[in-house]
Amino acid sequence: MPDSDKKRTYFIYGFLIVCIWTFVAIIFTVKTSMNASMFGRPFSFSNTFWMQLVSCMGWMILTPLIIWGAKKYLPIGQNLHKNITYLILLGIFVVFFQTTFQSIVLPILDYEKVRGLESFLMVYKGIFTANWLLSASLYLLSLGVILTLTFYKKYQERELQSSKLEANLSRARLQVLQMQLHPHFLFNTHNAITELIHKDPDTAEKMLTNLSDLLRISLDKIDMEKVLFHQELEFVEKYIEIEQMRFQERLKFSLNIAPETLDAIVPNMILQPLIENAVKHGITPLREGGTIKIKSHKKANDLIIEVSDDGVGLSKDEKDFVVKGIGLANTQARLLHLYKDKQSFEIDFGKEKGFTVKLKIPFTKETAKNEEGIELINPKLVENN
Repeated sequence: MPDSDKKRTYFIYGFLIVCIWTFVAIIFTVKTSMNASMFGRPFSFSNTFWMQLVSCMGWMILTPLIIWGAKKYLPIGQNLHKNITYLILLGIFVVFFQTTFQSIVLPILDYEKVRGLESFLMVYKGIFTANWLLSASLYLLSLGVILTLTFYKKYQERELQSSKLEANLSRARLQVLQMQLHPHFLFNTHNAITELIHKDPDTAEKMLTNLSDLLRISLDKIDMEKVLFHQELEFVEKYIEIEQMRFQERLKFSLNIAPETLDAIVPNMILQPLIENAVKHGITPLREGGTIKIKSHKKANDLIIEVSDDGVGLSKDEKDFVVKGIGLANTQARLLHLYKDKQSFEIDFGKEKGFTVKLKIPFTKETAKNEEGIELINPKLVENN
């Protein structure tokens, strides 16, 4: 902490200590006033307040020492009994200091209750006898308040540290899940290019170019848990182009994207495994091919995303295999980590054919355009049904 900040902090603490004990002096003055009024004794509010304030000045001096002692000898852990002993000794010192302070100052101010006492020892004895219990009570009260605030601050620090550790652990888990998807996706794309490299070298070369673009986009966002929806669709564009080179006319895509969802925040690389799953299990087995549809819309405070196909569908045995596969299983796990019970992941296998995955996550909004203000969705990919 810079010296200027330390000085400011000390000034604030000092000011608060003066204000608190001034308030205590006012309370004691009011109490004395009520007692005087009850018994019909003469009373001067200003003189009484001045005497009480002078007595409280001793506590203003002692309070920083009590704060230091409470923090240094915190009564917890292995040194519990030892620290309690130190705090008791500190309390004894506080009582005797306050008695000494009053014994010196009050006679100088001609306080009526010490008037006529001939020696310092007599003054000291009189003040000690009258005020030691009050001084001890004020010490215990001050110590209790300081310990309560100290324990509460430590509790807050532990909670903050715990939340940071939990966030780091969650981030590490999400990175592991995301890193599982990258090699899985690259392996499948590499196989697709290998199939075409001898049959259609030109198409294979274009696929390699698109794969390079895809990797560039992926690397730019590799450390990001979440991205804007239009950025996710930009990534999907490149992947769709690669798949369309493989399947030619057999594979069609229909994008029905609500404009207000383009600037929503979504998990990074959340759509690609769903599309890959639809291509592999829905479209590939069909000789005539099929259509994969991607839809998005806002419903209340949620973003709804659907990825569906009109492919062959899945048998009972295939359903368990696909649901537990890397793509769908990781998507479910990531949504659960990021949104807890505020998300849903639904699968509709269709009556005869087709397969639909529906995601629901909280809708949070950002700008939906790039630095040049250009929409990042390729209109050529969108088919209106």
